[in-house]
Amino acid sequence: MFEFLKTFLVGPASTDAWSLTFAGVTEPWLRAVILILAMAVVVLSWMSLRGISSFPRKSFIIFLRCTATAALVIMILEPQLQEQQTARINNKVALVFDSSKSMAVKAGGSERFEGVREFLRENKTFLELLERDFDVDYLSFSGPEKLKEVRGAEVETGPNLEGQSTDIASLLRGLIKRYRDSHISGVLLFSDGRDTGNVPAEEKLEEIGKLAKELPAPVFTFGPPPEEYKDIAIKEVTADGFAFIRNPWNIQVTIRVKGYDNVTLPVTLKEGGKIILSKPLKVEPGREYYVVSMKAMPYFTGNVLYTVTVPPLADELVAENNTASVLLHVIRDKIRVLHLCGRPSWDELFLRRILKKDPSIDLISFFILRSPTDLVEAPSRELSLIPFPAEELFTQVLDSFDLVVFQNFDYQPYDASYLRFSYYMENVQKFVKETGGAFLMVGGDLAFSHGGYDQTPIEDILPIEMDEVSDHIDAEYFKPVLTAQGMTHPVTTLEYDEARNQRVWEELPQLDGFNVVSDVKQGAVALGIHPQHKRPVLAVRDVGKGRTMALLTDGSWRWNFRSIAEGGSNRHYMKFWDNAVRWLIKDPELDLVRVVPQKEEYLPGEEVHLKIEVLGRDYKPLPEAQLAVEIINAETGEKVLEKTLNADSRGQGHLSYENLPAGFYKAQARASSGSDELGEASALFGVISKMEEFREPQADEAVLEKLAGASGGRYFRLPVSNIHESLHIENPEVLRLLGRKTHTLWDNWVFFTIVIGALATEWWTRKTSRR
Repeated sequence: MFEFLKTFLVGPASTDAWSLTFAGVTEPWLRAVILILAMAVVVLSWMSLRGISSFPRKSFIIFLRCTATAALVIMILEPQLQEQQTARINNKVALVFDSSKSMAVKAGGSERFEGVREFLRENKTFLELLERDFDVDYLSFSGPEKLKEVRGAEVETGPNLEGQSTDIASLLRGLIKRYRDSHISGVLLFSDGRDTGNVPAEEKLEEIGKLAKELPAPVFTFGPPPEEYKDIAIKEVTADGFAFIRNPWNIQVTIRVKGYDNVTLPVTLKEGGKIILSKPLKVEPGREYYVVSMKAMPYFTGNVLYTVTVPPLADELVAENNTASVLLHVIRDKIRVLHLCGRPSWDELFLRRILKKDPSIDLISFFILRSPTDLVEAPSRELSLIPFPAEELFTQVLDSFDLVVFQNFDYQPYDASYLRFSYYMENVQKFVKETGGAFLMVGGDLAFSHGGYDQTPIEDILPIEMDEVSDHIDAEYFKPVLTAQGMTHPVTTLEYDEARNQRVWEELPQLDGFNVVSDVKQGAVALGIHPQHKRPVLAVRDVGKGRTMALLTDGSWRWNFRSIAEGGSNRHYMKFWDNAVRWLIKDPELDLVRVVPQKEEYLPGEEVHLKIEVLGRDYKPLPEAQLAVEIINAETGEKVLEKTLNADSRGQGHLSYENLPAGFYKAQARASSGSDELGEASALFGVISKMEEFREPQADEAVLEKLAGASGGRYFRLPVSNIHESLHIENPEVLRLLGRKTHTLWDNWVFFTIVIGALATEWWTRKTSRR
């Protein structure tokens, strides 16, 4: 009957599946009630025909009543024929390859991935059967990035082994997401199990097992064979990410030594390309891990590159893990100033008061009331004066200061055979030239050549030339005159408006006491000169890595004292000394040019973005400034890029560069506006090749076994041949619905003709039967 209805009502069709549904009444119990009522109607109809004696006529009427009742039931139930077209689809199988760098490690003479290639060659027939019976996906993974499809020749040779890390947890999440709505029968994973993801080591196996249970298919893992190797690896470098300038910075290096006994390894710490410390490491039999403590003293603010290295030995597994670098951010907590004064004076009082009141300055001040050559008619133990600690200051703690000030200080009384102050002056010279310290000498009758500093290491770093014969002191009042450089220099910028700044200098009180010297040295800059002598009153100089300044008068205190006495303010006196200190210590806030990398560390191949900010002499953004930018390898000094560009309307220049190889680089920029050279600045950034893959280069079978077991798969150790004998992947039938069409059975002319004909015939038959 069902086949008849399909053919009669729908017509011939090549459909995979048919089904009969009822749209009018969906509840089964309600359909049963309707059928019971229909049967009751038929029974009652039979009982109502007792007056008709002819059995054939009675039977014909009941047939018509049944036909009409059935038609009514059909109208209520609204039957439909559903036509479905389906197709059989293949289940999926995924072959996933670990493309991290650890798979390229050569253990036993050949790289680990060679075992995978051998498996693919020896089990070629098995793979062909897989591709016949399943839809096979070839994928690769490494770090947290998305799964990548492997196509073409890479299926046989394998993907590029350039992944920076191995993240098994991210792989499992990617597989769950990719095959959530697919029919997958199995995953074949080829990896060394060396997971370097962000999951803590103590939670790794638990997390991998949890994710494996969520996979819709078992995972069959394949790991490398047992490996014997030798390796030295810097496993971890523990240090604070920032340090204070001129304060010790501690670093701990954890080193793993495998396969070596009774050797001594030099552990070297470099700042940039310069070796600053080396320690021997004695390798003991049976011991694998060592911790080496090291210490450095950063002398400059900003980013400083430190590198720890252990020289690789000839038969090591990998050499890449013998080096680790740290980019240290050096900041300044306080400006440490050492202030030495030859005798108490107004000039000393006001300068020391300013330095002491500045909350950003940590001041250590000494002024001499009695020198070692003074005759005193009392024993030293009865004197309350503190002995001048020259040995401690200039040999032990000198490098902890940012600025050293000699104010009218004569060193000669301390240059006896047992005090060696001339030797200390060499330390000050090194303090400036080599460690970037700052030195300031303030004038007076005990300063410059009158203090015996000509032809000494101190004269070598000062910005002025001295001559003991011709130098003298002029006690007359005078007003210093700013030079062209002094008009715009940060030290003498008391007001940002140039005209107003010049007017301020002209209105400052007169000074008295001027140390007349020969001239400024080549490379130094005179900011202010004497109006009659035309010799420098204020001069500055960049010396090696540091800076120096000479103020050739002991009368600057009058800018403070007389300004207030005359109803003014000492604001400009305080501003002058604040400018001087901050320029000497290279305070970044005074820089007119700044180089700002978008971030401190980039990955290889990642685009590097640099921003150069330029300020004018008024410290406002300077549009259209000319910029000369260079990128230099910080370790080799090689120039990688040289480019010129103009700043935009916001005083900013932008530069992008890509494909820098791994290493550390210095971005350096010089800025100018017309003929005005505004200065230069630099910043350090790194292109870091993550070495997690090589910190622990051995394979990790525990991860592969846990993953296979939790997912219902199995772990295999390569090499494996005839894998079809050991590995079986289920392949259940899966049908996909391609289309569906519904045919109603009651709303056509045939059906309604039957209903009307049956009712009309029953009425006519009943009527004629009563005659």
